[in-house]
Amino acid sequence: MVEKYLISAFAAVLTAIVMAVISFWVLKREGITAEKKNTFLWIAGAVIYIAAAFLFEYYGYSLWKKVRYDVLFCALPVLSLTDRKDRRIPNRFLVILVILRLFILAGEIISYPLLWTDFLAHALGGAAGSFLLMMAAWFLSRKKIGLGDVKLLTVMGFYLGFSLNYIILFLSLIFAALWGVWNVWRKKMDVKDTVAFAPFITAGLFTALILGL
Repeated sequence: MVEKYLISAFAAVLTAIVMAVISFWVLKREGITAEKKNTFLWIAGAVIYIAAAFLFEYYGYSLWKKVRYDVLFCALPVLSLTDRKDRRIPNRFLVILVILRLFILAGEIISYPLLWTDFLAHALGGAAGSFLLMMAAWFLSRKKIGLGDVKLLTVMGFYLGFSLNYIILFLSLIFAALWGVWNVWRKKMDVKDTVAFAPFITAGLFTALILGL
């Protein structure tokens, strides 16, 4: 049991280091810097990440599933930062996430060769289903939903599958609605104002994965 937790911790730390390097490179290329006043939030995020790594082990997830979740846990806060500051989600970061997912998918298939069709269906079906859902939402919202959000949730579907990604989208919409109502009530924003959606996607992701949904 202790050995399994140590392996999970090592995988989580290694993933965090790799994602930190990637994030630093992307933010530097995009000309975005993290504000010092957000230091507390980064520390809180690190604590949540470590706690989640042990929760994933407690839930009995496979190593590759934990790595998939760890990658998104590291990536989403960074994408929230770029979306909140510049209202954009860097394509190069999404491309890197897709490449990492392909490596993880290869690892899953090599580890469990008899389940290769299940892994492919889960990944490709999740991406395709999420893309179609988000494109429909983009069209029905009269393009108020950013294409960056469409691409982000498509990539997340590639990692998580459609059903879990749908739950995360639902939670994200709830968090965004609550935030909007609160700020309208405080007269901090107007009902016609738009907000960066990636932070709410991050909140939905954290909630769903930590609760083991």
